Amino acid sequence: MRKSTKSADSITANMLHQNYRIALVLLAQLQQENHKLSEVNQLQYLECLYQTQRYYECLEHCKKFANAGTTRKELIFIRGLCYYQLEQYQSAINIFQRYPEWERWEEKCRFMIDIDKNQDRIVQIGEPQVCPDNVKIEMYQTTKVVTVTFLLKGLLNDQLMITPLPYSSTGR
Repeated sequence: MRKSTKSADSITANMLHQNYRIALVLLAQLQQENHKLSEVNQLQYLECLYQTQRYYECLEHCKKFANAGTTRKELIFIRGLCYYQLEQYQSAINIFQRYPEWERWEEKCRFMIDIDKNQDRIVQIGEPQVCPDNVKIEMYQTTKVVTVTFLLKGLLNDQLMITPLPYSSTGR
């Protein structure tokens, strides 16, 4: 087995085990040996930067790889994710509008913009209710539905109030 194949397998294995920092080191070594990264390795590098929350650095490398000729759709998507994480929602929307399958991310950005706009308008009347420590929260998400379940012993339906925010469809 060639050295580059072993290295590629090691990078993939570390990423699968969420050892992104180790994968970054391996990718840097691979880049130093070959003086460049393949498009697949470039995407792995970007994913590792994203997963380690190095969003600004990830954006810089997205630009660098795009200028070097990489036109992969995944590179563009990662740019949008970085802008989203950096709360630069309009920049993220500009990216997510490019492909219809990214519409959900565009909606998430618009939702976050609306929350920011409406932040001053939220008014609480009465004493704020503190959420007890013994509440277990479970979340399940499909492509069309997000279900959040609050598990608390002894809670009756009439003791719970849910206020759907913009872009939410229903509250139960």
